[in-house]
Amino acid sequence: MALYDDWHDTAVNVWQSPKSITDNIKTDNLTMDMLRHLREKYGTVFISSTAHRQEMATLQRFRIIFRTALWM
Repeated sequence: MALYDDWHDTAVNVWQSPKSITDNIKTDNLTMDMLRHLREKYGTVFISSTAHRQEMATLQRFRIIFRTALWM
């Protein structure tokens, strides 16, 4: 988890992120803040097509292979 009390300050002063990004940083959890903003902006995304399901299956296999390689 990306928990840190000063994400907003870091984004503004260190990263010099645009206001359109920093306005969405409201808590100590940067990941949840960004996911919440994406959901508000685009709504919930559902994978419904066969192509998307195949793509997600490929990504999942890649993640398993990558994690296994890291532990070898």
